[in-house]
Amino acid sequence: MKRFRITLAVLTLAIFAATVAVLAVNGLKSDEPEVVSVVKAADSEDGYTTFYVPDGENFEILALTDTQVKYPLNNYETDYGGSNENTFTLVKRLVESADPDLVIITGDLVMSQFVNNMAYFRRYAELFEELETYWAFTFGNHDAEWTVTDGAKAESTGLFQSPKSYVIEELSVYEHCLTEAGDAADGGGTGNYVINVRGYDSSLIYSLFMMDCVNNGDEYLRYKSTEQVEWYERHIRTLNAAEYGENAEIAVKSMLFTHVPLPEFFESYNIAAEGGDAEIVYGHYLEGNPASKGFEQCVMFDKILELGSTSAVFAGHYHDNDFMVRYKGVDLVFVQHSGVAHYYRMDADDVKKQIDMSDIHTYGDERGGTVIDIGYDGEYRVSRFLAAENVEYDDIKIDYDAVANDLKDRGWEVDG
Repeated sequence: MKRFRITLAVLTLAIFAATVAVLAVNGLKSDEPEVVSVVKAADSEDGYTTFYVPDGENFEILALTDTQVKYPLNNYETDYGGSNENTFTLVKRLVESADPDLVIITGDLVMSQFVNNMAYFRRYAELFEELETYWAFTFGNHDAEWTVTDGAKAESTGLFQSPKSYVIEELSVYEHCLTEAGDAADGGGTGNYVINVRGYDSSLIYSLFMMDCVNNGDEYLRYKSTEQVEWYERHIRTLNAAEYGENAEIAVKSMLFTHVPLPEFFESYNIAAEGGDAEIVYGHYLEGNPASKGFEQCVMFDKILELGSTSAVFAGHYHDNDFMVRYKGVDLVFVQHSGVAHYYRMDADDVKKQIDMSDIHTYGDERGGTVIDIGYDGEYRVSRFLAAENVEYDDIKIDYDAVANDLKDRGWEVDG
């Protein structure tokens, strides 16, 4: 990795403080540590997991989304060329190549449906331990959609998915996993938490907000619940007060990572496409309808504008989209699709045995990740990190021409 990451961060910071004191007594000028270090939430004074960055250094995040490893009976592996193993290989290669300080996965790590998800989550955790890379994730709609109350029982039987709280508890034993249950009120879901990035002088550079995809028992919410919005505001105001005082008008800088995008993602793209007051920075809008399924209930973006803290929102859920739009001072970013185990730019109808592959042939294979490079001064840069350009890919990517020919040989109608 590009910098040695201190895992016993509390001890390291104590040693650093003692060193500063000794040097000060001797009249010598001290230098800050030259590495990024981490203090987990349970060990920090303010209750937030915190990365400490050397003066002048950047902090780099690799965002991934919708990797969706799944139970192999699903016909995507047999019909469309998908592969769980290739997905894990892709994740590993992306992380090794980008060499980030932190990986954030914005939901749908699994799509095991009624099959237990815990083994898949452990596989991710073991991979990041092997890579010695810190990682965090938000739950997506597929990560815990068919749960039972007793997580241990669910895992032992191999059926149904473990509840989110159980997944987080089990992953907490892994050194590099930073995901937390959070403290949102009932109705706010599980897995809303904050990771801070600070300088060694304790100045707050950026706060990273992770937001759950709430399931109300019947289905997942397409909007952020009232309790989530309240949770977000509470922590923004808490951080503001700690940094700048109770009545300060200045706001801490923050980013939001979540699974289901805000409706303004789509609205702003359309506004920009029509020449309005928004800017398409890159990418394509190929799927998703913000006027359906409760999207219109979402007031999260209004709260973002009101508080003036969050400069960028990152999401997934719609695999085919990979655009970034700048709207009302906020960057709205679809993370590049990061899986090789589920659909990507293909519209299939298993009942009629029809498949439309026109999007994959028109727009190409742009799977990979999204890099967020945060400067010590709080400025940041977002860029696509495409698998085809950055890792060995030909041996694991899906050969869509071969898939099309195979489906045709089996009597399918294939378009595109």
